[in-house]
Amino acid sequence: AELAYEKLPFSCDDGGNYLFDLDGRVYQFSHYQDRVARCYDGQSKAWVVDERFGGEETTSGEGMMHLAGKLLQFKGGEAFYDGAQILTKPGEGHYHHFYYAHGHLVFYQNNSPQWSKLHAVPWRPGDGPLDLDRAITLNLRYAGENSFSAGQLGDEIIQSSNLGGVYVFDGAAWRIIRQSLKGVSHQLYSMLNWYDQMLIGHYPTGN
Repeated sequence: AELAYEKLPFSCDDGGNYLFDLDGRVYQFSHYQDRVARCYDGQSKAWVVDERFGGEETTSGEGMMHLAGKLLQFKGGEAFYDGAQILTKPGEGHYHHFYYAHGHLVFYQNNSPQWSKLHAVPWRPGDGPLDLDRAITLNLRYAGENSFSAGQLGDEIIQSSNLGGVYVFDGAAWRIIRQSLKGVSHQLYSMLNWYDQMLIGHYPTGN
């Protein structure tokens, strides 16, 4: 049978909507003004608010994922596992743009305009709250750096920043593949694993 394409209704009035999936459903949110996470209901053909994400709270780098049969959630600059808080807001700046893989929770800490850091903290289900004394931290060149995309290749976690930095964590240390540089457009907007390779969408070339 031929595929039939159907235009879905707009979920909100914001432009720049971001998609993700959870429990076999397509979700959408905009981190500009609306900041509400909605999933698409095929029966009613409408976007339905998922209140677990909060009201007008969903922003870039936050959300939920399944881990060991339970939900790991990033919300309001904090982290929760199975409803229990495992990371609270810091004394300085704020945590943002979370990514979990290979037994490490990776996230940025920004104390603008002074500094930004990129942390990798070992953590697995059952560990309780994160032990920030075990964080492996990369001091970033610019305050205000955040993640444009994140991914995994082999045993490594890859982070691409809004200011062109490309950083790789191998489980023990960070290394800089490309140093961030203001005034030069170089962003990796997406990362997708394809067998043993990674496909990366690059701006501004479109390659």
